[in-house]
Amino acid sequence: MENTMPSINDLTAADFRARNWGLIGYAMQGLGVVIVISLFIAIGLNYWLKDKVQGTIAETHFQWQRRTFWWTLALMVAGILTAYINLGYLLIFAGALLLAIRTFWGAIQLYRCRPM
Repeated sequence: MENTMPSINDLTAADFRARNWGLIGYAMQGLGVVIVISLFIAIGLNYWLKDKVQGTIAETHFQWQRRTFWWTLALMVAGILTAYINLGYLLIFAGALLLAIRTFWGAIQLYRCRPM
């Protein structure tokens, strides 16, 4: 069975640029676990580049990053709102864990030039 996944050498210039922007987005999301402002910068960058990455290998990764951001934000807000009953701390932890795992997994897949 042949490996049909593209390698870094098979990428067009547009794919290569989109891949690099995607990896920057993942790095900023990963940094968002400890420095929250970088998470908001990453999502702004993601929406700003949304049209430029259409049709490239990174398009599914940009969708993955947006979904990761919104699910993480929902868990964090729910956690803050329910922190007074101690359930919130579990939700905040779950949000941080979700962010870390999805960011790590997505970055590995994009580095390998694989879609999400």
